[in-house]
Amino acid sequence: MSLKELGEAYIGPNKAHKRFVQKLTNEKVFMFVFVKNKESLFSSFQSEIENGRKRAGSNKFSIGIVTKGISKAQFKGIMIRYNENLMAKSSDEFQSQVFAKVYSEVHRIFVDYTIDLYDEISEGHPEILKINNLSYREPRIEAFKKIDLSILPPQGSEDSTKEVILKRMNILEVTRNVIEHNDSIVDKKYLKYVKDNQYKIGDKIVIEPEQIGEAMALVETVAGDLNKRALIKFKYLTEAGRR
Repeated sequence: MSLKELGEAYIGPNKAHKRFVQKLTNEKVFMFVFVKNKESLFSSFQSEIENGRKRAGSNKFSIGIVTKGISKAQFKGIMIRYNENLMAKSSDEFQSQVFAKVYSEVHRIFVDYTIDLYDEISEGHPEILKINNLSYREPRIEAFKKIDLSILPPQGSEDSTKEVILKRMNILEVTRNVIEHNDSIVDKKYLKYVKDNQYKIGDKIVIEPEQIGEAMALVETVAGDLNKRALIKFKYLTEAGRR
């Protein structure tokens, strides 16, 4: 695929897919800015910490940034606590935490899209029940089955392609779960789905920009395919999204 084709990627006319593309684009922009400027960002932060230590001497110190000035004596701001132990010990550790959170957010954005799409469909069809617990995997899959719209490419797709996508989506989900619920520490469930990797139980997962890019491309592809099939099946979505 050429850069021109990548730059003109599919955006559905309906609100759910537009919202998905907007959220994912924001994550892409964040990664672009962070990776492009990380050296200057880390250098600036380290400089502020060193200056704080010098001014405080043996005393505790905190640094922060003013977000709104109310008066000469009052302001709102974002503060970093006195206890430096709460901060990442190095720029590599901090970067690892940031990348893990972005990777996890990519999965969350896809889940949000499927929820938004289902809600969009149910709003135009009174006979389709609105479901409140679609943030959970099984109810979400079951809900789409009931409206005869599979989240992943259907059986008619090339078997090898469908199998690869299913495997990659499972890896994305289980990795996200380990990041969010197990402090990125590998457990048995993770190894069940990710068998051909360098980790063992107790290791900490390290996310790199390449993995984030692959995850973004994956959810873009799956969401785009799902949205196109939804528009064909529920034609009113095209008009509803333009209102």
